[in-house]
Order: sequence, then structure tokens, then C-alpha cells
Amino acid sequence: MPILVYVKWKDAMSVEASSYEDEYPIPQLSVLQEVGWLLAENEEAILLGMELGVDDVKAGRWRINIPKIQIIARVDVDLRTFCAPKPPKKTRTPRIRPQSVAVRGERTDIDKCGGIMGGSPAS
Repeated sequence: MPILVYVKWKDAMSVEASSYEDEYPIPQLSVLQEVGWLLAENEEAILLGMELGVDDVKAGRWRINIPKIQIIARVDVDLRTFCAPKPPKKTRTPRIRPQSVAVRGERTDIDKCGGIMGGSPAS
């Protein structure tokens, strides 16, 4: 089941110590984003990769383990349902009601009120 995943997470950030001007700097985290194939998942982490299979993995391709506790946003896209053909939208034809319709010999409310253009009410 091919699932493409977008993940946004926070991780550690390294900074050169001499770049801090304050004696007590405010700690900061780096916000990272990644898109990849979901290769594995357990209760602690997810494993994303550039390729789905393990047979034709080429040198230089990455795989990354991301701890779930650090994930701040995640979107999973199942390509089978995303790329599946959608049924055509149904078009409704407007219903046109006649001005006067006799129902069991009785006149409609439009006729009782003098019709659409006004006039004297029918007796």
C-alpha cells in the first residue's frame, strides 16, 4: 500500500557558541519538513524513504527515522485512492412547475391567490 507522507517536526539545532550575545540564550529548535514514502511505523517513530522497495535501492538515497513525539504536523496520502478515477458528477435538471395544476379536481394555491400575475382570487 503506497502511502506518501508529509511530516513537519521539531529537532535539535546546533549553533556556534560564540554567536550568542547573551549570557543565557533562549533555547530554540529547528522546524523541519520532509516528504517521502512511509516504509515502516511503530509506536515510537516513522521511517520515510525516497524509494518504496528494498530491491533496487541506489547508493545515495536516504531513509530517515522521525520520532513521533517530535512530529507537529503529518499528512498521509494513499495514492490508490488519491489517483483513482472519480465518478462523474451528476447534473440535476431544473424542475419547472406549471402555474396551475389540478390535483383531484382542486385548484392549487397559486390559482386561489389570483395566479402569478395577480388578479382576482378564484372563488
